[in-house]
Parts: sequence; structure tokens; C-alpha cells
Amino acid sequence: MGRRNKRLQVLLCVAIIVCILQIVNSKWNIFNIGKHLFQSRTTKAELKSLTDLAKDNKAPYQGEAPSPKSSNHPDLRIIVVVYNRPQSLERLLNSLNEAHYFKHNVELEVWIDRSKKDGSIHNATYYAARKFNFLHGKYKVCNHTKHVGIYGQWIDTWNPAPDSREIAVILEDDLTVSKHFYLWLINVHRKYDDRTDLAGYALQGRSMKHGGAAGNLRGPDKDVCFMYPILGTWGYSPHLKNWLRFVEWYKNVSKDASFQPLVPGILPSQWWQVFQKQGKTNGMWSMWHIYHAWNNKLWTLYPNLEDSRGLTISWKEAGLHYKKGDTSADPILQEWKPVYEDLPREPARVDVNGKVLRFKIQ
Repeated sequence: MGRRNKRLQVLLCVAIIVCILQIVNSKWNIFNIGKHLFQSRTTKAELKSLTDLAKDNKAPYQGEAPSPKSSNHPDLRIIVVVYNRPQSLERLLNSLNEAHYFKHNVELEVWIDRSKKDGSIHNATYYAARKFNFLHGKYKVCNHTKHVGIYGQWIDTWNPAPDSREIAVILEDDLTVSKHFYLWLINVHRKYDDRTDLAGYALQGRSMKHGGAAGNLRGPDKDVCFMYPILGTWGYSPHLKNWLRFVEWYKNVSKDASFQPLVPGILPSQWWQVFQKQGKTNGMWSMWHIYHAWNNKLWTLYPNLEDSRGLTISWKEAGLHYKKGDTSADPILQEWKPVYEDLPREPARVDVNGKVLRFKIQ
């Protein structure tokens, strides 16, 4: 009789413990036990699907939901893209504060990418962005909801309404801007935005010749600007309508695993093929823009100022594009001259090896 009572007491204790576990921990709920018992099997299936995805030869980025379509239309929208270089970001932001905006309606956005490894935001970079005080208009720090890489930073951060008249400029974090960069953008957008053959406006004063010819890219002497087939990524202000067409085209064509954005006769195509063998094309979004411009006969307008002075300079810091930092900076425009507003009706056109194809028409 005593043994039976002890058994009943043990069974009663077990029943009480099970009942308590039903309440305090859903993992042990009798309706969830099956799910947890087979959880490892589900995880393996998920891992298998990820492995299959990695084998897919599609473009490294097919586009995510872009930033919300803007309902407000500032005169200038500055988009700064950054990942994990807080000192570079601070230097760029300080130069933006020193620029002239003529009391126009300006909005500054800092877009911070997340780590590909764990989805985290770089704390020091976030802190540098948050503590900055923009003196000339609205300021917003935008954290991407997941890792988007350099593709997403460029392609999905500007989403204007098709009828917007705002000027946008996209700046990577290792740049410095001239205090006159906006005045240049005002003038060139006002002069050339009605053209249908422009992809956008570069701000850099120095560039290589993408066909492989020696020396820096230059337009004809005494011309303040020229047109060139390839964009400049050291500060780029897109032509709104052609940028929207490029983004739409990219999101469609990048789904085709067999498509390669190769343009004959230029070094970037050779770099792309090398990166493809190394599995590193995820760092070369610009190849798609180069192809789109080539295929649609679009040009980028470059400044051609004295001493190759730029409206931006790049510090070429270690990161995605450069393995080692280069502390030597190119010359930046310090003094504005009235001649810089003497923009020709038809700028000279220069090919990928620096040869003048057509001289300017004033």
C-alpha cells in the first residue's frame, strides 16, 4: 500500500511539472514538441536552399524595395553612402557643411549598410552620423534593413517621383566636396537637363581613360566641360529620367543569369571578367551603368577646369575599391570664376581613349 502511494505521488509530481512547463515555456508545449523535434531537419533544408542560391549565376543584386518614393521635392538631395569608415564620413560631412547652398531647400541623407556576415550596423559609423549637425537643411540617417552592398547603396537610395525637378548627388564616404559643388550642379542641370542623351553629371576633376590610353582624361583646352561615355563615381549627379530608366532596366536584366554587361574595347570589361572568375563582381555595380549608357548612347558630363580641379576629390581609402589607402589628394576647386558658367550649347565629346570626337558648339 505504501509503495502504491509513493508511485501516485511521483506521477502527480510529474504531472504538475509538465503542466507548469506548458505555461512557462512554449517549447515544451505538447502542441509544439513535434515542431522542435524536427527543427534540425528543417534547418538542413533551409541550408540546402541557401547553398543552391549561392550556386546561381545571376547578378549579385537584383534589387530590393527601394527607398519610399519621395513626396517632397527639395532643390538638392544629397545622398551619402557608407558602411564602416566613421572618420571618412566625418570628413565628408564637414565639407558638406562648408559648401554654399544659397538658402535653397536642401536635404541630406546618410545611408548606412549592414554587415553581410551578421546584419549589424557599424557602431562608430552610426554614432558619427547621428552626432553630426547639418547646418543647411533637413538631415536624416537611414539604416538599411539588411545588407545591400554597393549595388543597393547606389541603385536603391534615390527614388524620386518621375515629375520631380530635384537635383540629387550620390557621394561615397571617402570623398570631400568643394564648397562650390552645388553651384556647378545648378548650372549644368539648368543648361543640360532637357537633353535626352545624358546619363548624368560627374564631379571629379581627374579620371583615367577607360580605353587604356596613357595619362589623365581631359577635354579640349579652354573648355569648361566635356561629354564622355562612362560615368564618374567620385560624386555623381544622375539625369533623373535616364536614371529611372537605368534602375528599371537593371532590375529586369539582372535576373537573367546568362547576361553579361560587357562593353567592347574598355578596361572595365576586362576587370569584370577577372572579378567574375574570382566571384567578386558584387563590388562593381558601375559595369551595369556603363553597359546601359553604351547601349543607349548616353554620355556623362565632366568638368574640365584648370589644373584638373574637381568639385570632389577622392581619398582612395582602403575598402571595397582600394586595398591600400592613398593619402595623396587630387586638387579641389577653391575659387569660383565666372568663366565656369560659360557652358557651351553643345559640349565637346571625348572617347574612352581621350580623343576628341566633336568639338564644342558655343
